[in-house]
Amino acid sequence: MSSRMLLENPAGCAHAGKKEFSIVDFEADPNLQTRGGAGSIVYRNTVQTAKTEITLWNRVGMTPSTGETVNLPIADLTGMSGGPFPGIRLFPVVFDIDAGDVCEVWIYLWNACSGTEGKPFLCTQLGRVPLVTVTAEPPFVPPH
Repeated sequence: MSSRMLLENPAGCAHAGKKEFSIVDFEADPNLQTRGGAGSIVYRNTVQTAKTEITLWNRVGMTPSTGETVNLPIADLTGMSGGPFPGIRLFPVVFDIDAGDVCEVWIYLWNACSGTEGKPFLCTQLGRVPLVTVTAEPPFVPPH
């Protein structure tokens, strides 16, 4: 059994670039809660037509001098999985488009922290997206 998706006038949105995030703690911080990720929104003629948001990290508590740094191509960003299946990919984004439509693509990074009051905790995010492409095709039905 396979799932099939029929789009009347499909378009695909892909991105070139890199995303980097780093978190580090300099003291024991058992109450720290931090999570963050990335997302994309596509507006077609000023109406939101597609949105994807993924979580890239979710940490509770840290020990002194621990952390992580991750540097990935934006096209490869995949959210955390909550089970046996892989997380969802951020790109490509697929949506319908018609001749004359105006599309606007937003790419964003997000982060939320709590329990860091008075603690030397540092979180940075950096995204570089020099190119966004939107490609339209004739009607498409993925094979079985």
